[in-house]
Amino acid sequence: MVLANKVFQRMPERNSVSWNVMISGYIKLGDLRTAQAIFDEIPDKSVVSYTAMVSGYSTIGGIESARMIFDQMPAKNVVSWNAMIAGYVNSHMFDEALSVFHHMLIDGKCRPDQTSLISVLSACSHVNSLEHGKWIESYIKKNKYELSVPLGNALIDMFAKCGDLDNARVVFRKMSKKCIITWTTMVSGLAVNGHCTEALELFDRMCSEGLKPDDVIFIAVLSACTHGGLLEKGKEVFHQMVHDFGIVPRIEHYGCMVDLLARAGRIEEAIKFTESMHLEPNAIIWATLLSACKIHGNEKLLESLTRKILDQEPNNPSYLTLITNISSSVGRWQDALNFRVATRHQGLEKVPGCSTIQVGNSVHEFLARDIRHPQRNEAALHDLGLEKPFVAIDFSFSSFFLAGRNAESKAGNLLE
Repeated sequence: MVLANKVFQRMPERNSVSWNVMISGYIKLGDLRTAQAIFDEIPDKSVVSYTAMVSGYSTIGGIESARMIFDQMPAKNVVSWNAMIAGYVNSHMFDEALSVFHHMLIDGKCRPDQTSLISVLSACSHVNSLEHGKWIESYIKKNKYELSVPLGNALIDMFAKCGDLDNARVVFRKMSKKCIITWTTMVSGLAVNGHCTEALELFDRMCSEGLKPDDVIFIAVLSACTHGGLLEKGKEVFHQMVHDFGIVPRIEHYGCMVDLLARAGRIEEAIKFTESMHLEPNAIIWATLLSACKIHGNEKLLESLTRKILDQEPNNPSYLTLITNISSSVGRWQDALNFRVATRHQGLEKVPGCSTIQVGNSVHEFLARDIRHPQRNEAALHDLGLEKPFVAIDFSFSSFFLAGRNAESKAGNLLE
């Protein structure tokens, strides 16, 4: 960019192309300050330069600056709207992404394209808004959009994550063309919704149709085995992945196998499996084993597994909370108290759990133990399928002290 800037500075005249090339170049380098300075110098800013800045700020996490520039645009094209929607999705601000899409439709000057629809479907899946997702599917049908592979994948993902497997299956069957992502999304959706046998059957069907599986779909298949408690099938799939398809296992594959063995109570076998890994086990794997030891009453390994977790993640509040809870549950009160005190002294607190529920056309978001939402009590009753209030019981006291309090009961957390 140094040489490009020298040429740019010597140009007697500059057009929109030269300005935009310089802005894009600095954005790719992550130098938003220089890009902004050049943008400010442009006498007649084009929609392309505005959009480049929106995308640039969104990429580096400057979503507020991106929105400010977006709102300043005298005219917007579909790429501009897409940049803002995608920026919010990538920043995990899904309600804002849905709002921008809504304003795009109200504005009416730009017809959403497939990129717009894919982004907003992703937002729906993240907030579990089936109502919004169904509306977008209806919009797609009404306006006769082609069911392309990426759009079909997005619809399957949205329906599966919202728990509507019937519609996910319908979209899957309607797709005349499918890629490995299509199959992976459907297999994963079936697995996480408890349809593990169907997920495995679908994987076998994919292989029989001649499509070569990749490492990602094997994570979904192994997860199906884990959720279904299918130990022998999981071992078979892992062997198939390594020896039949020559895929080098990733930490996620190893994690699925450790989880599968641990859930079956095969703790010693799981430990031996970790010793055979070509990768160093991470804290997630050790935490999986720690939880399994507690569930299956294998207390002799608790201390060594705790040490392994703390060696890798000494300041992670989630792991410290897990260790605290397990220590208290097996009667190691002093250890539990020490971990809790250490957590507080270091200023570490576990990020509270977040739940969303949909009532009518509105999606409400609640943090665990957050009493600020004006409709928290009504939401708790709705979530439990109740219409009338009841005497609230403190479900959250899980052990010797309040170390757990994270997720013993969704209703307890909402009502306390």
